[in-house]
Amino acid sequence: MIELLKQNKELWDLFTRKEEYNPLLLDQYNRFPYYLSKHRNIFEPRVSKILIENGLNVEYPEGKKFAVCLTHDIDAVYLSNSGIMLNVAKLLKNRQFKGAFKVLFNNVNKKWNPWWNFKDIMVLEAQYGAKSSFYFLTLNEEDLDFNFKVEDLKYELENIVDNGWEVGLHGGHRAYNNLIEIKEKKQRLEKVLGKKVIGYRNHFLKFKVPDTWELLSKAGFKYDTTFGYADCVGFRNGMCHPFKPFNLVTNEEIDILEIPLTIMDCTFFDYMKLDMEGAWKTTKLLIDTVEKYSGVITILWHNTYMVDEMLKFYEKILKYCYEKGAWMTSGEEIWRWWGKYAREEYKVWDKLVDLSPHGTIFHKSFWLTTCSELLNKKLKIYGCFENDQLVGGCSLYTHKSKRFLKIASSTIEMTPYGGIVLAPSPSSKVREREKMYREIIKSLCNALNKEHFDCIEITNSPDFVDMRPFTWNGWDSKILYAYYLILENEIEKSISKKARNIIRKAIKNNITVHKSNDPSIFYNLFLMTFKRKNLKPPVTKEFLEKMIDLLNSKNTGEMWVAEMPSGEVTSAEIVIWDNKRAYRWSAASNTDFKDTGAASLLLYEIFQDLKNRGFKEINLMAANTPQLAKFISSFNPKLVPYYSVEKKTTLVEFIEWIYRHMRNKR
Repeated sequence: MIELLKQNKELWDLFTRKEEYNPLLLDQYNRFPYYLSKHRNIFEPRVSKILIENGLNVEYPEGKKFAVCLTHDIDAVYLSNSGIMLNVAKLLKNRQFKGAFKVLFNNVNKKWNPWWNFKDIMVLEAQYGAKSSFYFLTLNEEDLDFNFKVEDLKYELENIVDNGWEVGLHGGHRAYNNLIEIKEKKQRLEKVLGKKVIGYRNHFLKFKVPDTWELLSKAGFKYDTTFGYADCVGFRNGMCHPFKPFNLVTNEEIDILEIPLTIMDCTFFDYMKLDMEGAWKTTKLLIDTVEKYSGVITILWHNTYMVDEMLKFYEKILKYCYEKGAWMTSGEEIWRWWGKYAREEYKVWDKLVDLSPHGTIFHKSFWLTTCSELLNKKLKIYGCFENDQLVGGCSLYTHKSKRFLKIASSTIEMTPYGGIVLAPSPSSKVREREKMYREIIKSLCNALNKEHFDCIEITNSPDFVDMRPFTWNGWDSKILYAYYLILENEIEKSISKKARNIIRKAIKNNITVHKSNDPSIFYNLFLMTFKRKNLKPPVTKEFLEKMIDLLNSKNTGEMWVAEMPSGEVTSAEIVIWDNKRAYRWSAASNTDFKDTGAASLLLYEIFQDLKNRGFKEINLMAANTPQLAKFISSFNPKLVPYYSVEKKTTLVEFIEWIYRHMRNKR
């Protein structure tokens, strides 16, 4: 999508909202308004139109034609004193004494409060098979527009979620440009709700391109739905589909989904000054347009607008969309459904990984996405296609170092390999195979060059051995090593005599070996292992717990432990596997028991188990550290090289030179 839009400067500028970067003028609320935009055709989703014409195919549940994202911003639940008196006066003038009495005491009896209407909204939407999102302010009493304490609405929030609707955060006046406040308000709402909050919209639709997206991503939100104009309905960046925003400063996609806002209730009547007929005519036009492009129309209808004629207008929208066969749902459900398209792409990637001789478990999408999320690094997967078939790719984690250096690496904590995977060559001829692989790698390198990384390091799996397409084009390379144990051999006969004696000693000491599902056992030993070296563990307990649970759920890994007769665990191993081999992923031990032979017995039993299950080999890694290599080599494994390639800018090389110079001076 990105490359297609870049070919059309006008559409690219519209999609990225280039004119909103450092604008000279803003409105009274520091917003970029429609009346300042040079893109005037706001009722036509020009960017979505081009994407549809170039192959974007969107489907919705149960064959629905298009989607409606229904949302409600909860700014107030209590009428102000002046509002109460004004309403009472109007009712008394019309001799509606009972109604005046209810309004006068509506803040005491919630049943009489027209704005305490969450259940009524859900009942109405359910009649049309719809669900929606409620975004709640979490303001303090001293904050502008404070009306309620979110803690007082705990029961209502829980009831909304329990019925299948969504609760999200409605950020205050300052939140859109303040990471600390966004995080603080998010945590407060989550504490009341008792669950994570993933959706966001800012109060007054305050938004700064691209900063607000970046802040929301850092705060842990999965989607935003602020992005629309307050002063005009329509398609702010020409999109009627959810999208990942693109930051023109960093030249990267931002890790958040934007579900762009199309219609806000008060826009019609307070900004555009339309009457009911004009508002409905415009609403109908926008709904029909979104249906035409199989898009998503996002509608914001405040709870305070769910009265009298405004309530009838909202129901008219529901009825019209229902009759057109729309999927009417919450922002959360739109986000989950949109993730389906990413999952489909991951299926294509995973198929390549399984078929490729270079693919490992560390290339699989579940591994990449989980590590990216838990270790807070952005994931990028580059693909090379031939006749619509994925023939090669490269997985990378990216981050900013020193706040300005753009770094990419195929490895991350607890991930030793990554990088290049290539489809098997259909030719048995060396020349044809090498030509094919060189062209794929050249294409991937061109894509990486366009990213303008300051430093990029690709550590490939041991099965990827030809680094010439990189080194011939100015990349540096280095060699690393891993140990492979062939499990088809007689394991006991192939290991060294010393190792056999150690294993027998462990058996004599009545040490037992078994599988375990308790991550805390491993982490305690893991912590002990690094503590004795005065090192900080590379990952947290949460990371290990989630990874072990994930490996168990996917049947791609397991944990083993060795125990003394007393029941004390002496050592632990985590073994993982893919469709090619097993891997000794991580190990930890208590050095108080290093002379018992427990660690050797544990590995020996694991080898036997893997062999009995049909595994032909296990990658034991551990060949690049002298102490670990000494232990593993006693099992008589095969030493296997693997390669890393690296490319740096002159700036990075200069910084590294200064660092070495200063270190040598010490």
